[in-house]
Amino acid sequence: MFRVKRFSTKLLISYLVIICLFIIVSAAFIYDQFYKTLDQQTANFVFEILDSESTSLNETTAHMESIILGISVNSTLNEFIRSASTYSDKEYTDNYSNTVEPLLDWIVKSNNEISRINMFTTNTHIHDVGYFFNYNQYMKEGWFPEEVQEQQLYQTYWDKMHRHRDYLKVNSSDGYVYSLFYWYEIGDNKVLIEFEISTNILFSSLKDYSISKSGYITIYDFPLNRFLKDDPILNYLTTNQEFILALQENEKGIYHFHYEDIDYEAFFNQANITGSYLITIIPEKEIKNLIPVNKNIVYFLSGFVIIIIGLAIIFQRSFARRIVSVQKAIKQVEKGDFSIHIPVKGKDEIDMLANDFNIMATKIEDLINKVYVSEIERKQAELFALQSQIRPHFIYNTLESIRMLAEINDEEEISSGLMALGQLIRSKNHSSEDLITIKDEIKTVENYITVENITHNDRIHFQVDVDENIESLKIINMILQPILENSIIHGFNSGYDLNITMSIKTDGKMLQITVDDDGLGVDNDRLIELKNSLLEMKYNKNISIGLINVQKRIKLYFGEAYGIEVIQLEKGLRVVIKLPVII
Repeated sequence: MFRVKRFSTKLLISYLVIICLFIIVSAAFIYDQFYKTLDQQTANFVFEILDSESTSLNETTAHMESIILGISVNSTLNEFIRSASTYSDKEYTDNYSNTVEPLLDWIVKSNNEISRINMFTTNTHIHDVGYFFNYNQYMKEGWFPEEVQEQQLYQTYWDKMHRHRDYLKVNSSDGYVYSLFYWYEIGDNKVLIEFEISTNILFSSLKDYSISKSGYITIYDFPLNRFLKDDPILNYLTTNQEFILALQENEKGIYHFHYEDIDYEAFFNQANITGSYLITIIPEKEIKNLIPVNKNIVYFLSGFVIIIIGLAIIFQRSFARRIVSVQKAIKQVEKGDFSIHIPVKGKDEIDMLANDFNIMATKIEDLINKVYVSEIERKQAELFALQSQIRPHFIYNTLESIRMLAEINDEEEISSGLMALGQLIRSKNHSSEDLITIKDEIKTVENYITVENITHNDRIHFQVDVDENIESLKIINMILQPILENSIIHGFNSGYDLNITMSIKTDGKMLQITVDDDGLGVDNDRLIELKNSLLEMKYNKNISIGLINVQKRIKLYFGEAYGIEVIQLEKGLRVVIKLPVII
């Protein structure tokens, strides 16, 4: 049954099969790329949240550092530490209760993140009560010397997360804090300031932060291998060596893991606080829902499939149209039209068939054309005869006028007239080509006007409007002189000067030469007669032979699309010559 179908139908079916395979492969590729892009967008979205929280956390820690630096340069506090040895018991108590303690109380109350301020000093005259602690006494405890060794004068230092120490009294339910230290000197006294930062308050914004249905953000302290949030999944990660290794090797990244038949992704970003990471745990099935999928994508894919099928139909019709063009060309040859030509744009079998057909038609046409060689030679002879009629037509009358003028008045005017005439004769005798440039033809016309002005007392005024970039284009030799001769013979009035203007323009495809004169013109009857003669190319005793000859020459050279047109002006006559552009 497939054999009896039309060729175009077979093509369409074949294309649809190929296109369907292409669509399936493309759809799989697009689906893969789409979800890869979606995964990347989701990762960027989550990291933007982590970056935002990290920035907020960094701003808080930077604020804490600025406060501790402010305390270190507080003149009231430093004066108290410096002068403690000179105070009496009453003066010491008054200064501490009235200045130092209110100052430190105000700082703690103004900053929720600070649970307590501890100041360790080597000044033994400062009592170990309230905010102050004896530096040398705590050097005996194991943790304190380690912290001191990590310190550098006049630099802030964040201690890792740790449990409450004996001297700490932090309002925290989980028993873990961060410590910010700053060590400086006042005279001979060393002072170590410690801010106790409650993890519950510092990370309070993360407690209720939900990224997806079950996703959340928490803090992981690497040195303690401990999460701030108590969760079975997080407890599992603390025992996962691959996860811990990923944190060691990267400050920022994604870790995929499987827990209780569910796939998860852990997004992590290191914070400024020593050994701490912001961690987001999200089930993979919820990740793709973080960024809503635009329904336009579905419409786009549907439209894409429709376009592909439409292109298949278009391509099928294109191939079928090429075969139909060959079929139509064969029928044209059957009717005797051997000039038919099938466009060949490629090298496939159809193009090879079309090319062979074109060669066959051309050879047949060449054989037939040989029969008409004699007719073509006759037309060429006729063309030459027409040119020969034009060339001497005005020369004899001009020579007679110059001769008579020479007998009457031997002046320079005769010399210029003879020079112009000589150039006219030489341009014709030395020209062996039928086509010459516009520039050379204009010179011929100007010489002709010079000669005519001898017999018309310089009362013929001629102007030419032509762009320099088209002066090199070629036109038929000696077609402008008969037009000007017609204007002079039929338009000159002995009582007035004759003005002739010539304009030569082109649009790139057609060359148009317009000759206007302000002479006597013609009446309507003669204008109709002139147009009919030019249309039929028949000589008429009332019509200039020069115009008819020029019309014939143009038609013989270039075909029926080109030629002469005459238009009656309000004063005078316009002749429009249309020629092809020849470079």
